[in-house]
Amino acid sequence: MLSIFKKAVSAFTAAVAYPIFVRIASIFRSNLARVRDYYDYGNYVVPSNHFLVTLINSIAVPHSMSIERFITLTYQAGVSAGRNIGLGSAVAPMRVFNESQFYGSGTQEVIYLTDTEFPIDSPELWLGLNPIKVWRHSDTAFTFKRLVGVSLNKPGLSVIEINLPLLMCQFRHFINQQLELPEDQRKDVRHFVSNVIVGLTESHLDIASFNRVVATLKGEPVTDAPVMSGISLQDASANSETFIRQVVENLTNRTLTWENALALIPMPFAGNALDFFRLPEQISNRYSRCFEFLATYDAIMFLLDLDEKSPGDKNTPYKTALRVYLDRVESEALWQTFSGDTSSIQTAVRTLRERL
Repeated sequence: MLSIFKKAVSAFTAAVAYPIFVRIASIFRSNLARVRDYYDYGNYVVPSNHFLVTLINSIAVPHSMSIERFITLTYQAGVSAGRNIGLGSAVAPMRVFNESQFYGSGTQEVIYLTDTEFPIDSPELWLGLNPIKVWRHSDTAFTFKRLVGVSLNKPGLSVIEINLPLLMCQFRHFINQQLELPEDQRKDVRHFVSNVIVGLTESHLDIASFNRVVATLKGEPVTDAPVMSGISLQDASANSETFIRQVVENLTNRTLTWENALALIPMPFAGNALDFFRLPEQISNRYSRCFEFLATYDAIMFLLDLDEKSPGDKNTPYKTALRVYLDRVESEALWQTFSGDTSSIQTAVRTLRERL
């Protein structure tokens, strides 16, 4: 894959380039903190048939074992259980869900399980990490609603990654906390999943922000989310439109490498697009390449669009590498590893080939 999606750290951050971004990002973080409290204190749950509840309940690994052994066994058991419901991994193909598990009707979806390492010796760190990440969706609205059947304004494909060991370690910690409470005060897996999905809002909003940059570059309109009832939030869109226009002007008026262009695209939680699109470390095979292709596709198409509108071109080596990568995608017919309706994936491959 393109080396820019394997970078360890960004070259520089959007916050340095756009000091006002610090203020805008603080609005997002403040809003999400309020939303977390809203759902937590409101004792919200997800339906008992939610696929994450099913997945977690199917992983019958004792919580009493060492965390290292727990991580190994939960990933093995989870990959096996996930395969049965269409969840992909480095050893299992993905299913294209015609109706998203998170966004509801109008959005197709693929879900991929990973076992990316995290600092197991520092619970204070990994408990604050999000085990689920949205790599791709089609909307530009800054919605803070919990992503349980939230329909997007624009149809498309969403790409979801679940760090399975991290999810299960957090669940183990959650259960241990509940066991310390009186029985009538304990929460169950449905509460846990609800809280995890609220955390998913971070990457959803990062992608919405990126999609606004993409839309502005193309001259397309953006949409705003309806006001969330029952909670008072600051308007996250108020200063964003003018600011994102400035970002696009900055990108198109300079001759940038793709790496530096991504580093200059602000995201409220990841900081910048280069850090956001950094792919997880995993073995390279047809299944992992399927995930990587879909996860970075929108970013690649944006970078090609940007080159057409920018003076000069510093990205010939990247484009050469991209052609080689696409040759492999086509020769392996990666879309054949999926189950379900793969027409959108085949269209994406053809569209990228036409651009190159």
